[in-house]
Amino acid sequence: MLGYTDLNSPTRYSRTMSVQKVIVHKDYNRFHTQGSDIVLLQLRSSVEYSSHILPACVPEENIKIPKEKACWASGWGYLREDVRIPLPNELYEAELIIMSNDQCKGFFPPPVPGSGRSYYIYDDMVCAADYDMSKSICAGDSGGPLVCLLEGSWYVVGLTSWSSTCEEPIVSPSVFARVSYFDKWIKDNKKSSSNSKPGESPHHPGSPENENPEGDNKNQGAVIKPTVCTALLLSQILLQQLI
Repeated sequence: MLGYTDLNSPTRYSRTMSVQKVIVHKDYNRFHTQGSDIVLLQLRSSVEYSSHILPACVPEENIKIPKEKACWASGWGYLREDVRIPLPNELYEAELIIMSNDQCKGFFPPPVPGSGRSYYIYDDMVCAADYDMSKSICAGDSGGPLVCLLEGSWYVVGLTSWSSTCEEPIVSPSVFARVSYFDKWIKDNKKSSSNSKPGESPHHPGSPENENPEGDNKNQGAVIKPTVCTALLLSQILLQQLI
């Protein structure tokens, strides 16, 4: 689903797309808990960018993220964990600060050999936290993007993976899959999938392609060129994670 901020209120910019191919990382959860927590989805048809649907860049392996950089996590997950109220229909976002993996490890006990799998911080992960310990990812947010504005372009730096309880007070950082760690994996799969060209499929039933609730056709169908970089749609449908 592209161009949505409220699942119950699609606009003329909202699109529902079909998925042609699902690529799961072969090492998911293999070497450590929530390791290689990434899935790549190939859409059945091409996406037309608009003022409401734009791509974000895939960071390369050697990207440098400034210390204590403020970034944004977004998702459709629960707003509280102590009481399971219905999932929200609105897209929520939270500003979180990137922290180093060494600093993040201080919030989690090191794994004890022979004691079974436990959650810990590894190179394929990146941590971010709210310094007031009032914001966190939560159940249902998995696969959502952590985006950072770097040198004038938005990058998908992380993908929501796991955290401790999201009840207040928040006691530890949120943990994301580090997208730059999978730069080669993404490029290799993009290249191998290029022979499988998306087909032109009819729009999904209920997709508001021709609806115009605002009664204004201004800018409808406008095409906006993205920044020149390897890009992923800033949406939870193109890059997701397993839980």
